[in-house]
Amino acid sequence: MVESQSDHLLRLSLELVGFKTSRIERTRYKKNLSRFRRAFGVGPETVAQILNDLSQHEVEEEPDAVWLLIALNWIRVYNTEEFMEGVFDLDEGGCGCLPLLARF
Repeated sequence: MVESQSDHLLRLSLELVGFKTSRIERTRYKKNLSRFRRAFGVGPETVAQILNDLSQHEVEEEPDAVWLLIALNWIRVYNTEEFMEGVFDLDEGGCGCLPLLARF
């Protein structure tokens, strides 16, 4: 059976975020899809479409799925300063790295 691009991205992405191949294979598709969406904010079909759209443009290099996945993950999990202020009950502007380190 030929693996579709979205199935390939699902496997690649789960391996990228730390799931072993054996764990991916023994897990139901729905659970793997949920893990993908939690890590990247969209489904593998969307990522496949983005890669397809990017490859339609004349660029020096082909789009790299790994870097796209890294960027999507960063956007998904990156906590903004405004969010961190609420989590750590800090005043505006008090959530930067240096003020936190200075307390130790």
